[in-house]
Amino acid sequence: MPVVGVASKLRQPAVGSRPIHTALPIPNLGRSSMAHGLAPRSSELRVTESSMLSCQLSLKTEIHDRRSNLVPAPAATLARSSREAEESKICKIYTDWANHYLAKSGCPRLIKDLTQDIPDGVLLAEIIQIIANEKIEDINSCPKSHSQMIENVECCLSFLGARGVSVQGLSAEEVCNGNLKSILGLFFILSRYKQQQQHQQQYLQSLVELQQHVTHQTTGAAQLSQHKTQDMQSRLPGPSRVPAAGSGSNSIKVPQT
Repeated sequence: MPVVGVASKLRQPAVGSRPIHTALPIPNLGRSSMAHGLAPRSSELRVTESSMLSCQLSLKTEIHDRRSNLVPAPAATLARSSREAEESKICKIYTDWANHYLAKSGCPRLIKDLTQDIPDGVLLAEIIQIIANEKIEDINSCPKSHSQMIENVECCLSFLGARGVSVQGLSAEEVCNGNLKSILGLFFILSRYKQQQQHQQQYLQSLVELQQHVTHQTTGAAQLSQHKTQDMQSRLPGPSRVPAAGSGSNSIKVPQT
């Protein structure tokens, strides 16, 4: 008994200190490790599996979105590439067409890029003058400002409009800004104007040839008629063979041929 009393006294806590429990609960590994910042292996596996699942879902969603977005992309890309290739082909055709007339006229400057060499209006005026065989007035050969370039192009459009060429829908400012669509439209109008000029020249040439042919035929017919008249006159009897009036002969001697 005395020993038990001494032991109980020794177990009593001192004043101001925490009580000491002898029957502590069994520690939970998950909670204790989480408390120390360390996740248990089972929790790690669960977190890893959930992370992998979410990654797979996000990856599948991204692939699906990309596939859905890429379905119309090839058609749009092909259409754009085809349009660019067609524009490049048309640009080359009109560039070669214009350079043919520029080189033929002896112009030292040729077109390399329609969007760079046409906006100042100088080469444009040169091409129009070659096609129309007429000089365009008030063209600034060395424009130094954007407004002077616009004035050059406006003079070219006014020149064409005064000769019956339809230039509606064309803007001098857009041409000066290097708008390829406007420049190609202008060159299309110029090519048609050149064709009309060629047709008119061919028509006038055919008229001249027809007139020359008619004149030649008329001259030939007149000469043939003259020859026939001279031949008939040469076959008429001379005065000595025609009987005199009152000679009593009723017959006329016709010369034997």
